[in-house]
Amino acid sequence: IDGFEAQGLAQARELLDYDRLSDEDKRAYDRAVDTRRSQWSSINTAKKEGLIEGEAIGREKGKAEGEAIGREKTLIEMALNLWRKQLSVKDISELTNLPEEKIKEIVKKV
Repeated sequence: IDGFEAQGLAQARELLDYDRLSDEDKRAYDRAVDTRRSQWSSINTAKKEGLIEGEAIGREKGKAEGEAIGREKTLIEMALNLWRKQLSVKDISELTNLPEEKIKEIVKKV
């Protein structure tokens, strides 16, 4: 039978080899298999937990970035509206807390 391979033959050989083991060796083998399964389960659990944690961190980071972008857009729009009302760059800076250089950049684009 050596050299012959059929579906399920490797598992059958493994079962036959297991049946030939002494009771003590069977217990040792079973413990090794249980340990390997436990380690595999721990690794898979850690991966899943890591993915969940990573997704949560990503969502929070994305939310914070989105809020920052939204605030900046609002301040830019406010600065433009104040510029259209003919307020000075200095006054707009005081009202929006935007640096005067930033306001100058914004109004140049209009």
